[in-house]
Amino acid sequence: MRTLSNRLKATLRGGGALLLCLCLTACSSSDDEENVEPQLQVSPVALSLDRDEGDAETLSLTCNTEWTATASADWLTVTPASGSGNASVVVMTNEENPEPEMRSATVTVTAGGLKKTVNVTQDAGANLSVTPTETTLSAEEGSTATFDIATDVEWRIGSGPDWLSLSTRYGNGNGTVTITATQANDTEEDRTATLTVKAGRRTAEVRVTQKSFRNSISMAEKSEIVLSSGWEIVFEFASLVDGYYYLRLTPEEFDGLTEQELQTRVILRGKDVATKNNVVYSDNESAETESVVCCLPYSTFTGTTTYGEMYVRRIKTKPTNCDWDARVRINYNSTQSRWEADINMEPACDKYYEVIYVGSSAINFNEYSDLEVAEVIKALIDSGDITANNASGSYYINQTASDYACFWATWGVNRNGEFSGNIARDFDTHYGWAKPHKAAKSTESGSTGAKASVEAKVAELKEHLRVVLVK
Repeated sequence: MRTLSNRLKATLRGGGALLLCLCLTACSSSDDEENVEPQLQVSPVALSLDRDEGDAETLSLTCNTEWTATASADWLTVTPASGSGNASVVVMTNEENPEPEMRSATVTVTAGGLKKTVNVTQDAGANLSVTPTETTLSAEEGSTATFDIATDVEWRIGSGPDWLSLSTRYGNGNGTVTITATQANDTEEDRTATLTVKAGRRTAEVRVTQKSFRNSISMAEKSEIVLSSGWEIVFEFASLVDGYYYLRLTPEEFDGLTEQELQTRVILRGKDVATKNNVVYSDNESAETESVVCCLPYSTFTGTTTYGEMYVRRIKTKPTNCDWDARVRINYNSTQSRWEADINMEPACDKYYEVIYVGSSAINFNEYSDLEVAEVIKALIDSGDITANNASGSYYINQTASDYACFWATWGVNRNGEFSGNIARDFDTHYGWAKPHKAAKSTESGSTGAKASVEAKVAELKEHLRVVLVK
């Protein structure tokens, strides 16, 4: 019995040693795994996606442990968002870029204590603009207006009311759309509609107004000239104006009249003028004289005469002497064969505009009134043919063999941009011609009232003017 017991003890001792050995081996393997250093590589380090929804690129992950991937912006998705070991991760846009600028975000991959950041950009969204954003149709059927679309993608326009139609509702890239009124607006109120243009995820709106019948019978001041010797007002008309009544009143005649009394007086005493005569003027006034200009537009669009809103303007001629005049005197220098001008700016004169004629035509510029010369100067300013001068001094212009006469006119402007009430002018003829120095006012019949466009007179004068000047 004792021998068996000893043998069993020896056997147990051997088996215990084996079990202990196995346990130690297992523990050593587990510790090795826990001590493995994590590794993480992500390629590429930056992604560029286009502006459309669903565009995608792939990241390659080299990793020996568990990892997670997250996006910093809602417009990006990462698939899969987690895993273990090496993997491919898809980064995709889940919406089109709605903005006209490129946008950016990041994708961050973490594994153990390691972190890798990938920069992601999405191209700028579709550009879209409309010009103008507001437009107007006149009251009559068939009136038109246009607007331009600027974009680099396909676009479409949403539906609109039945009183307008569009030349097209679809396009690709830049385009022009014509709006046409399919019905006349014979109501008392303007009506409006909003057209929505969509390009990609971007939208733009165009507000369209069709004038009412009554609001299409109007006239507005386009420009004016006020001198000490006269004035003129140039009008522009709404589409349905057939003509207007014009009447000039003194302030004493005007004050105290009711709206209805004024309308009755203008109709009964005023001059019925065609719309092509878009200028009312007075060309033979005394300085500092005040008048009230009254114009009543009318239309026969509906078959009967309908009157629009009365245009009323108080206007006063300027003083004879303005302290912002620019005065000019010219003389012929026979030794140098040239006309010489002395221009003197009054103390408040900031700048002046000038026109010069030298030529062989026997035009007597004194037959033109100051108002007509002012019309020419203003037309040349508006067209950019002349610019301002801001220095007094002596100037000259050479005579050629065919030159007989020289005409020089200046118009001063003060620091507030107000033109002087006087056109300074001088006229000299050589080879025995008369040399009047003082401007002559127009005394022709009809120098007060309404007249046709000044374009013909301006064109006649401009044809003979030379605006190149040598100092």
